Amino acid sequence: MVATPTQLPVRQGRSATYDVKLSTRPSSDVTVTTAGTGGNTGLSVTGGA
Repeated sequence: MVATPTQLPVRQGRSATYDVKLSTRPSSDVTVTTAGTGGNTGLSVTGGA
């Protein structure tokens, strides 16, 4: 997987987006899940399409 950008600064009250793509073609379906793993607890992560 490749995430762009690799770091995502977000100001309070604002939103930001990032792209995730697979680095190689998978041999079957792949599910990608987003999650916050650290940093400011006032931030939330929502999935996209």
